[in-house]
Amino acid sequence: MKVRMNDHQAGTEPHRARHGNRRADAVRARFVTRGRHDAALVGISADGDGTSAKARIVALLHGRVERVHVDVKNAAKHDLRSSVLCQNLRMFIGHFAVGLAAKRLTPTVSLAVWFLAAQWLDTVWPVLILAGVEHVRIAPQANPFLRLVFIDYPISHSLAGAVAWGLLFAGGWALLMGRRGAAPLLFLGVVSHWVLDVVAHTPDVPVLPRGPYLGFGLWNSPAWTIAVETTMFAAGIAVYARTKRPRASLWALLAVLFALYLGSIFGPPPPNVTALGVTALAGIAVILPWAWWADRG
Repeated sequence: MKVRMNDHQAGTEPHRARHGNRRADAVRARFVTRGRHDAALVGISADGDGTSAKARIVALLHGRVERVHVDVKNAAKHDLRSSVLCQNLRMFIGHFAVGLAAKRLTPTVSLAVWFLAAQWLDTVWPVLILAGVEHVRIAPQANPFLRLVFIDYPISHSLAGAVAWGLLFAGGWALLMGRRGAAPLLFLGVVSHWVLDVVAHTPDVPVLPRGPYLGFGLWNSPAWTIAVETTMFAAGIAVYARTKRPRASLWALLAVLFALYLGSIFGPPPPNVTALGVTALAGIAVILPWAWWADRG
């Protein structure tokens, strides 16, 4: 059965076609004006009644929303990984300065050994928090240096624990290397971590496993913290350079460490304690071989 259109209906068809064309052209013009060529890629056009153009525009916009959603998710994942790693380097920079400067006292001891000595307490600590023996809480505060709330760390970070770990570290190195000359200095390198933590932390660093607790609170002032730790890091590099000329690979490592340090200050906090512990160990696993390689010869 044929459907006949009256004169009014027939007269409106060209108007609808023209209207559809104008809408499609307007949308294409907006895309071009914004530097977007999505409309040309999908071939927006009107076929006379404007329905095709409208459907394709909706599909295009839907596709763009989906792509933006995926891009945001991927960016969030990238920022999450980088923020965790950076947060683990939040307190490293001053300790690394000790390792760099101590290299001058014992030129035959690898920089990697000194980095490990200065960071030994923070190497034991993530193992213990992952095992549930020691505990930390993440608090996304405005002050980036106070994002980790140390509930308890009597084994890894008490003075008694630092002395015990220092004796084990120095003794193990002496047995492994067959010489004892640098062992007392390596012991002091391990214990220096506790001393610097007392300067930086709020009063949460234990002397004995159950207290008393010390902390001078340098971290309460981000500006002073950055100034002090950056000065220490620069001084450590200068002392190392008087012992031997830094290789390009060492400069690259130092640049990465400082960049991650800045990232820890201006980036978001870690998402959870597990990620914090795992990436702390992963960071040490990357930094130590790099330091050995850069300091060789």
